[in-house]
Amino acid sequence: MNRRTFVLVSTLGAASTGSLAEAANHPRSSSDHSDAQESRSLPPEQNIRRDQAWATLEDCAHASESQQRQFALAALSTLGTLKKATDLIANALLLDADRQVRAFAAAILGKGNIRAGIPSLRKALDDEAAVAFAAAKALWDMGDHSGVVLFREILSGKAEQGDGLISQYMNKARKTMRDPKALALIGVEQASGAFFGPAGMAISIAQESFKDRGAAGRAYSAQELADDRSAATKAVLESALLDSSAIVRVAACQSLAQQNARSSIRYIEPLFYDKHPAVQTMAAAALIRLHKWK
Repeated sequence: MNRRTFVLVSTLGAASTGSLAEAANHPRSSSDHSDAQESRSLPPEQNIRRDQAWATLEDCAHASESQQRQFALAALSTLGTLKKATDLIANALLLDADRQVRAFAAAILGKGNIRAGIPSLRKALDDEAAVAFAAAKALWDMGDHSGVVLFREILSGKAEQGDGLISQYMNKARKTMRDPKALALIGVEQASGAFFGPAGMAISIAQESFKDRGAAGRAYSAQELADDRSAATKAVLESALLDSSAIVRVAACQSLAQQNARSSIRYIEPLFYDKHPAVQTMAAAALIRLHKWK
């Protein structure tokens, strides 16, 4: 384990609520980790079915609150190779009534390199400024330059930006420079945005983390640890599934799913019944991915 990974594991483990936090300071072999798993009490199997997991994602994707729809899209983006997930994201991009949701759908298609969404992104270039800009950027990130004309018009000042994404960011920047609390929130948004998508999407969760100043750091650590598949890291991520902060539980759940940690399914299952929709939807997506349900 390199120094950077050690620091991240220690940060996450020290702050999370499970008994496995000490694993960060005492890396174990795979066999040691297996013994530790047997010695701790396993959560009871929830026997969650494929149709339950998909129903949770679909219900949240069509929820009345736009924030919940974005939570669902964030979870669906982790299943980008599945046509059902891609179709739900593409439908949100083209049909959702809220332009923020449409722009977010465009952004996560690009961030996830979900090439099946390219036709829908090209159609979204005709949407209003904020959505068109997000679609153009997503296409560009995937090597498709269909939005080059939009970029040229923005640069030359020909494109209308009165209610567009760029002017929104500029106005927000001017306000935050005068507001210490807003400046602090930027760091929190960056941590939550790291796994939810563009900064600002998880604003309600970010605001919650003011109650727990260490939540953003733990969430960022959990997200970064997705690339480290050591037994010690897996143990700390499983422990973080019990964290008091929703953004940490989401990050830990997503990282275990990205690691294809099928042995962690029993620890993820209880999150399917979590009170926070962001956690619940990410757990549903993780179970679909780990069970390899279509």
